[in-house]
Formats: sequence, structure tokens, C-alpha cells
Amino acid sequence: MPYLNLKISKKLPTTTQEFLAAELTRLMAEILHKEPTLTAITIEELEQSHWFINGELQTIGAHLAINITQNTNSALQKAEMLTAAAQLLNETLGQLPSATYVIIHELPAETWGYDGLSQAARKQIRLAPPPAITLECATLPLDEIDSIAPLWQQLNQLHFEKSSHFAAHYEKHSFDVRKQVFIEKAQQGQLLITVVKHQDKLVGYCVSSVVKKVGEVESLFVSPEHRGADIGETLLKQALSWMDSLKVSSKKIAVYAGNEAVLNFYEKFGFHAKYLILEQVHGN
Repeated sequence: MPYLNLKISKKLPTTTQEFLAAELTRLMAEILHKEPTLTAITIEELEQSHWFINGELQTIGAHLAINITQNTNSALQKAEMLTAAAQLLNETLGQLPSATYVIIHELPAETWGYDGLSQAARKQIRLAPPPAITLECATLPLDEIDSIAPLWQQLNQLHFEKSSHFAAHYEKHSFDVRKQVFIEKAQQGQLLITVVKHQDKLVGYCVSSVVKKVGEVESLFVSPEHRGADIGETLLKQALSWMDSLKVSSKKIAVYAGNEAVLNFYEKFGFHAKYLILEQVHGN
């Protein structure tokens, strides 16, 4: 949030003033890393004044005051800004007296601001933790499984994009086909569908099965915009706890080729690669 005030002892064309304002804004952004949209500049033409140095009247004079928030720039950055600003003034206005001052004022964050807020208050707002997201976790009956279809389709699209050899499979794959597999697992054993909602919208799901004492996480997905809130961990923990309650002899998860990034996540829960199953690509 910088504010610059340039005083000049002669009248300048509007185009020259606009050039100086644009170049000073650029230097503030490139050297001091200040936001251009928040950089305010005034240019004062002191036509009726007299500019003296060492008691002698000058044909031209200039003075630039730069106001920034205290402790937001290093000494090296400020020195570079002083040099660049002085060079700009000399190149634009002609050779200025050596005693032409560019001053950087560093103001405490509590003492100035814009739009009714001090810089200190703005920093507190930026550093404040985001409001907690209220999530609702629930178990879904099998006859409501269609509600997870939009999320499953996002997962299938992810597999399609990451698959090196089987993209055609995912392109043709449909939720109806996958749903039939879930129904068959429920008929052969037991099925658990756990979902997480945010403001009545599904943001994650996990489908797990237990058949003949073998537990399997069939499908797990969290919408990208809600990742980082431990939703995946919550869903997986509930699935594993459910399997433990049924005293399964083993638990497994299938990870599709191209989606190996999730291996680290599953390894935290004790899952490790046991088999590498190869399948011939159709047409080869």
C-alpha cells in the first residue's frame, strides 16, 4: 500500500506526468514488490515557488517522497529504489541538482491504511484462519447409491486423463456398470456406502465391501475443492473400522495405473503393493 508524492518546480505536459506515474508504479512493483492497483501517486507542480539549494535559485527542482509500511522491504531493495527513482527523474526532467532528494518514509502498520482499515488490521485479517467448514458424515442406503454418481464420474474422468494405455476403457465406462458391481458385492456379502456432505452437497464418498471375510475399499473420492480437510482420511478410517467390526481376514484396495500418487496416502494406513497385475491392451 504505497503512496508517492512528487513535487516539481515547473509545469509538465500531461503526457509527461502520466509517464512518470506509470514508471514510478512499475518501479514500486518490480523493486519493492508493491501492488500496482494500490499504488497512489500525486504530482504537484510548484509553478509559483522558488527552489533554492545552498541559497541559490535553481532553474529546476524536484522532490519525491515514498510512503511504505515499516519492515516490508529490505535495505537492499530500498537502496535500489532510491537509485532507480533518481535515474528516472533525471532522464525525464533533465539534469537535476545533486541535492535532489528521494525519501522513503516507513510508517508503522498501525498508523496508516486505506478503505477504512489500517495495514495492521489487514494483516490480521490475512493471517486469520479460515472459518471452519461444517461437514456432515452419513451412511447411505444402497437404494440411494445414484447420488454418488456425479463424484464417481469425476473419479472416472481422472482415471481417463491419467491412464497411459487404458483411456478407452474409462471413456466407455459408466456408473450404471460400476453400480451393478456394487450391488453384486452387497448380494454376496455386505456393502457400506459412506458420504460426506457440505451444505447438503456431497463432497466425498467411500464404497466398501466385505465378501467371504475379505474387506475391500471399492471406490473412494473427494471433490478437488474440498481436499485438505482430512475428508479422505475420515472416510477411509470409517471403512476400515467397519471391516474390523466384521472381523475380516484381510483388507485390500485396488489402485489404477496412472493414479500412483495416492499410494503414499494408503501407505499411512498400512496398505502396501502386493501384486502387479498386467493386462494386455486391446488391439496389441
